[in-house]
Amino acid sequence: MLKHLFKFGKVEPIIHNGKLISIKLTIKEDNKTIIFKDSFLLLPHSLRNLCKAFNIDVPKGYFPFNLNEIRFILITPFSIKKIM
Repeated sequence: MLKHLFKFGKVEPIIHNGKLISIKLTIKEDNKTIIFKDSFLLLPHSLRNLCKAFNIDVPKGYFPFNLNEIRFILITPFSIKKIM
């Protein structure tokens, strides 16, 4: 990821105990800053478990990683509500 960000501006990675915890990107043209943070270091659980812990109404779904059909229509909790 770092090598791709260099073309947009100044990149400042922050490493703590040998782990990349955040990346600060200052964009050249706009002089704006974007900071990418590793949320897994802050909350070391899966998204599914975090949804349970924070009582989220619509938990993380499953993604079909072995998807071979390009015209596949993914049914999400949002699309189910629209159908019904």
